[in-house]
Order: sequence, then C-alpha cells, then structure tokens
Amino acid sequence: MLHTYFQGTEPIGPELAKDRDFKAGTDLTWKLASKARVGLDDPMFNPAKDPRISKFGCSRILMCVAEKDKCLFRALNYKKVMEKSGWMEDLRCLRAKGRDMCSFCLILHPKMHALYAKELVISSIRSLVRPERFSC
Repeated sequence: MLHTYFQGTEPIGPELAKDRDFKAGTDLTWKLASKARVGLDDPMFNPAKDPRISKFGCSRILMCVAEKDKCLFRALNYKKVMEKSGWMEDLRCLRAKGRDMCSFCLILHPKMHALYAKELVISSIRSLVRPERFSC
C-alpha cells in the first residue's frame, strides 16, 4: 500500500484541530467521487468500518507512509484496526522520513525516481530481516 488515503466520518488525531480544513476537503472529494454511495464510512474509504476486515485476502501487507503526510494518522489507525481485528498475518509499516504524501509522484528527474525506488526496496528488505526496527 503506497501512501494510503483513508478517512472516515469521525475526525481523529490532527483532524480534530490543525488538519480540520484538510479533512473537510477530503470529505468533499470523496462525496463527489463516490456519488454519495455509502458516505465517509464506506469500507473503501474507511476500512476500519469493514465488518470483514479480519478476512483480508493476503498474508502480508507492506504499508508505505510519509512522515509529513496529513493522512498518516489514518494509516497508523488502519494498522491498529488490522491488529485488533484478529487478522493474524504480517503487517509492516515503512515510514519515509521527511517526505510528503505521494512525494514520489512529484519527483520529475528519472534518477530521483530510481533513488526513491532503491530506498524503498532496501528498507523493505531490512524490515523483513529486522522487523522490530520498522514499525510506525
């Protein structure tokens, strides 16, 4: 999972104060994109509300997040929800220090893309070897 974009009806963490405007914008974007199907607690947008989350169809998840991402708190909440759900598989979290959400998409120079990919691969391998060092 690369730089997840989870939200939900109830504000959590920084959404209660400093990121209130950001949350309002993401809420509006989701309502427009989903055509008000289920709302902000649609499991596609707020997986914490998925009653089947413990039956997630894989045995390993590598979740990549950015340290400066305004959705970071939601990603960390997703990790907690997965752990509490009874899903007994392997979830690793890799936090890119000093980076913003989807910053890898904004890198225009090909060599920088290669460096970021290399950093991601090396960190992923390290997380498999020494998982205690890679937790959000």
